[in-house]
Amino acid sequence: MKYLVLISILLIRLNGQQLSLSTFQNNIPQLFNPAAWNTDILSYSFLPNNQFSIYYRSQFIGLNLGPKYFGGHYDHFSNNKVIFGAGINQESFGPLTSTNVSGRYAYKIKLNNWSFLSGGLGMGFNYNGYNPSKITIRDPDDPLAENSENSIGMVFTPGAFISSSGKTDITYVFGASYNNLVSLLFSKTNNIKALKAITIHGSITKFLSPGYKKLSYYNLSFVYRQNLNISDDTDVSFKYQWNGLISLQSGFRFGTFNKLAAHAIHFDVGIPMTKILKLGNRALGINYSCDVPLGNPVNGVGLSHEISFGFLF
Repeated sequence: MKYLVLISILLIRLNGQQLSLSTFQNNIPQLFNPAAWNTDILSYSFLPNNQFSIYYRSQFIGLNLGPKYFGGHYDHFSNNKVIFGAGINQESFGPLTSTNVSGRYAYKIKLNNWSFLSGGLGMGFNYNGYNPSKITIRDPDDPLAENSENSIGMVFTPGAFISSSGKTDITYVFGASYNNLVSLLFSKTNNIKALKAITIHGSITKFLSPGYKKLSYYNLSFVYRQNLNISDDTDVSFKYQWNGLISLQSGFRFGTFNKLAAHAIHFDVGIPMTKILKLGNRALGINYSCDVPLGNPVNGVGLSHEISFGFLF
């Protein structure tokens, strides 16, 4: 049996609206992650040179007003030491729209036979649009709406990780990255505040198979996210993958910002297609995620769905 203990601290990109954490729980790496050698490509039996992913997310009821998110990214892995790539995505929420174009670079330094240090930088440009002619479903006093005039911003994300597997079957990954949207003040007013968010992520994965060709494992993870001075959200989830053919994940989200309250439950289904399609040294994954709000949905946000595709070669 192999074990993986992953405790990483990540900061997410926030482009003007808060999306469900299920967006960040699927198999598609949407966060800048210099530790991708241990996390993003761990479940494959080969080291890919390229990775391409596309994803789409929308609310089931009220598609014109609900949150929508779509985009894609491409990454190149060079000599198992360097990762660089670029991506583009767009989010919309009622009258709010946000488009982001970004690039990233990460480098791995071998410390010894079982440890390495990796770090990198992600930078991008963000355009926030606000169309008051659309009916808003947000509270007029919501800080997100208050700071939503048309603007152009720069996203800056440095990060560093250290990984050590020791002489046992346990691998440790620790790290942090910082993400901030800085307004360039190309707007009607100069008082637009940069929105920041911090995410703390930890997980424990127990592998049930001796190798990765017919990979079976189960995973227990938590994600804590705080939109500074606005809200917080904690996600606890359990995931199981069987024989490299299907992965199932369910989770529960709650928050404590104003008071302890249940936010939502989510369910994810992932289908690795490598074995089914006999792709060899290629990998194709399909992931579906559903997020069901609990209690009184905030600002009209209801049942949401996401589908994503990832291809490694």
